[in-house]
Amino acid sequence: MIGLQYFLSESPYNDDQAELVYLEPIGQMGGKCSSMKLVGALDKVKTSYSSHAGVNAIKFKRGNEVVEFGEVVRDTRVTWKFEGEKTLVGLYGESSARGIEKLGMITLDLACQA
Repeated sequence: MIGLQYFLSESPYNDDQAELVYLEPIGQMGGKCSSMKLVGALDKVKTSYSSHAGVNAIKFKRGNEVVEFGEVVRDTRVTWKFEGEKTLVGLYGESSARGIEKLGMITLDLACQA
């Protein structure tokens, strides 16, 4: 993976009138890009990492919907779960010429905010 960018919606149902928030991309965004659209909050994100290629796969899960780019390898995977009051609001990371080197998720704990 050489680039990743999230788009957030002000509406959980992502209607056509909702304003999108474009988060800064990590890595290079250009050429033949794949995209996906999941309506509503993600339940889980999994990635796997290769020492020679950085982040080499990512898998998104929401309810019964699963979208995977590359094949997440069990031995090198990292999983983030977004349950209950803990919701995904962004991501961070670093990239190099090899691709995405580091990736993390930013969550908001609504119970803690109260």
